[in-house]
Amino acid sequence: MSRQIPVERLEALTSAVTTLLSATELETMLRRMVETACEATGARYAALGVIG
Repeated sequence: MSRQIPVERLEALTSAVTTLLSATELETMLRRMVETACEATGARYAALGVIG
């Protein structure tokens, strides 16, 4: 069974990866990761747990 990813989602994912990789500080990267997750899923809120 083949599942194709819609072009819009693929473009959003590519943009998110580029944005995350451009972050030079950990806090900035984590914040962008959560913001990107909200945008990608249409969620109003998101949270990120960091162990350690």
